[in-house]
Amino acid sequence: MKDVLCCLQIGEEDDPAMTEDDRYAAINTEDVSMGEPECIRQWRQEQEERLAKKDAAEQEAIEDLRRQAGQDLEDMYRHMDEQLDQTKARNRSAVPPLSTC
Repeated sequence: MKDVLCCLQIGEEDDPAMTEDDRYAAINTEDVSMGEPECIRQWRQEQEERLAKKDAAEQEAIEDLRRQAGQDLEDMYRHMDEQLDQTKARNRSAVPPLSTC
């Protein structure tokens, strides 16, 4: 790693064609070749498992909410129909029948 840094430090200021990405490409290559530490890989795997469990729980909660919302809508429409039927019955009984002359 020190060799890579030394190579980058020597003359990097002199080359105007060298971009910032080029300057750090060797460092990035070295980091990738070394790989991730075991504790980081283990954490990443555990994090993915936790997120998968949370996603599954969230999907289940969404489905429960949808079922509950559907049931609430059915109850509301049934109640509205009952109220409408009762109102119609009261209105019919309040109006005297038409007499035929």
